[in-house]
Amino acid sequence: MKARLSNCDKTRNKTKPRNPSYIFKRGDYYYFRHIIPAQYKERFGNEICLSLRTALRGEALKLSQYLHLDLLELLEIPGMQIDELKRRLNDNLKNKLEEDSANLAPRRPSTLFPGIEIEHPEFTYSDTCLHIADLLLKDTQDPEILLKESDEILQNLVKTGIISSQQVELASNYDKQFVTKLYYESEIIYHQILAKRSQGDYSFEKNFNLKEISKNNNEDDERFGKSVIDRLLGLTPEEIDRITKIVENKGSMYANYHISQSASDETVSTSISKPQKSMLLSTLRDKYIESKIKGKRWKTHTVSGHKSDINVFVRVVGDNPIHSITRDMCNNFRDKLQSLPANYSRATEYKDKSIDDIIMIEHNKPKIERKKPLSIKRVNYLISEITNMFNWAKSENILKPNPAINLMIKDNSKEIDDKKPFDTRDLELIFSHPKFSQGKFKYPAYFWVPLIGLFTGMRLEEISQLYTKDIYQKDNIWIIDINEKGVDSEGFEKTLKNKNATRLVPVHNTLVELGFIDFWKHISDRNCVRLFPELTKTEKSAKFGKQPGKQFSAVIKNALSKANCSYEHKSFHSLRHTFDNFFKQNQLIDDVFLQLFGHDNPWLAKKRYGAEFPPEKLNQLIQKLDYGVDFSHLKYSRYVHPELKK
Repeated sequence: MKARLSNCDKTRNKTKPRNPSYIFKRGDYYYFRHIIPAQYKERFGNEICLSLRTALRGEALKLSQYLHLDLLELLEIPGMQIDELKRRLNDNLKNKLEEDSANLAPRRPSTLFPGIEIEHPEFTYSDTCLHIADLLLKDTQDPEILLKESDEILQNLVKTGIISSQQVELASNYDKQFVTKLYYESEIIYHQILAKRSQGDYSFEKNFNLKEISKNNNEDDERFGKSVIDRLLGLTPEEIDRITKIVENKGSMYANYHISQSASDETVSTSISKPQKSMLLSTLRDKYIESKIKGKRWKTHTVSGHKSDINVFVRVVGDNPIHSITRDMCNNFRDKLQSLPANYSRATEYKDKSIDDIIMIEHNKPKIERKKPLSIKRVNYLISEITNMFNWAKSENILKPNPAINLMIKDNSKEIDDKKPFDTRDLELIFSHPKFSQGKFKYPAYFWVPLIGLFTGMRLEEISQLYTKDIYQKDNIWIIDINEKGVDSEGFEKTLKNKNATRLVPVHNTLVELGFIDFWKHISDRNCVRLFPELTKTEKSAKFGKQPGKQFSAVIKNALSKANCSYEHKSFHSLRHTFDNFFKQNQLIDDVFLQLFGHDNPWLAKKRYGAEFPPEKLNQLIQKLDYGVDFSHLKYSRYVHPELKK
């Protein structure tokens, strides 16, 4: 008999069409699977897998070919990360399915729970699932409710044989709250997934590594409940031991609800009031960012920074529905920020660690080894990002109260303390460093950008993005024209901090003596659009000035530390403060200087009357600049006539 069955199987395999390696079928649906090329595996892992949301083989083949080409393009994008890659693939798949009018009719279980039937014709199945999830989420945040409800839940677990009555008697209040919270959280995820499934979306559950199961099989529903609980919270070994048997549970405190539904009916019956639909925090974040971009409130290169700042809040409170975010959660966010070490996101020891884990790591260190915490200024900035996002949500009628308002911490430190200029000794040490004096920088930009900053007061990005056509003579004076005009050969536009940043700055005589104009001619004669063509920017590194800034910071630390001089609060931006400090100490701060420096000062007469000062007036002022430092050793630098990067 076994041999006969085996022969039948072989015959059937001959006639059955073979699927290509990049698609496979699991349950009723086809999936796309693609092995990641070797050069990308470090960033993206071994393979990409996602549901094609179709049971038709022909449709799956067509969609997989589309995704194959799409994936290869996405892999080439600099700075692309695995989460963003998956999101884009899913979005593109959804768009393709809509274009092709694919059959996305949702498949839903006929009932959720046995119990009472209640009427409300406008209420959809998805609405009800999300409403139940929202109610449960609020309960998980209230220790009193958890303790109060624990008796009923634990007794139900005793009745089903999952735990014994003796275990309940020995359980502490903490144990009871913990088990109840875990139980609720499993139900929250369960109902969120049911809501997504009712909309035809089976990709959401992949966040929890669920087994593929039949959506209409009661036995599999029990395994479904278990697989959700198994994935929760990253439990400690002790907690896992405590609730080992509880993960077998499949039940619900909402067993008194009954939702009647047919496959063709989009509504369900219930007597509970229709809840307010609540988007997830991550969805609000994306809508907020999109609004800022469309309204041109944020420049393109700043978007990733804003998103990263908002994501700190998402990491702390969780990607929950926005209406569930409370004032206590926001206060907790502020408190945790004050415990985070400065630059934690760059430290390798914190890689892939949660915010709570990072705080715990620092807390367990001896005091002398603990890193300096985030500054009050940085904490307040992160809070302001969240406050502004919720204010926007309020103005858009997405959210009524702003739970993050008035969270700022009083900062008694003087702003000037955070911005230290270089003194004469600092400048001598820095610009006599071998990188400058012996020409050991890899690229000319690393040599010229700091010198230009020192003698013009220009910002790092203003210098790094200069075009060759931005340097010219006007009235026999060499000028650097700071503007946002033009697009380079790679399609990058220039960006400035504000409207006052657009200005003309005369070239200081020291720069001319060091060969800056000869360098400019050398680059111009080679038809380069940008003055420093070796500098690039990517999606991950959205500024031309990133590398020159890092190189100069390394020189500062190396040069000053060797001479036992302090390098704290000193960076490339200190060059701008050094420039400003010279004119301040010599009592040369006037309307001419403020135009030269590119500051926004509403009280100035020049804002209300008259035209801008001419180059001659600006030049007279800037040539007074004298740091008392000898730069002559830099005159014959190899960076005057450099070989261009190929």
